[in-house]
Amino acid sequence: IPRPTFVVLSGVGLHVYYVFDKPIDLFPNIKLQLKAYKYALTFNIWRYKETSKEKETQYQSINQSFRMVGSINEKHGNKIIAFKTGDRVSLEYMNQY
Repeated sequence: IPRPTFVVLSGVGLHVYYVFDKPIDLFPNIKLQLKAYKYALTFNIWRYKETSKEKETQYQSINQSFRMVGSINEKHGNKIIAFKTGDRVSLEYMNQY
């Protein structure tokens, strides 16, 4: 998988975040393409019993909100922790995957 910019422990899961090196305009057609790309990337990363206890792949919107790093997951009482694991990424880099 592409090296993520950040890995976040949300209290119950591990999430990878990619920060682009340049802003991307979210025109409707581009938003649809990014959604398709994100779903394909999630499908390729998700491995039942290896990366998740969930049998069904959990797809999230590209507009999905997230818990603030340093806050507490009220449901489970865990602190949200983030690790910087890579640099900002370009679309060209991401398209290699």
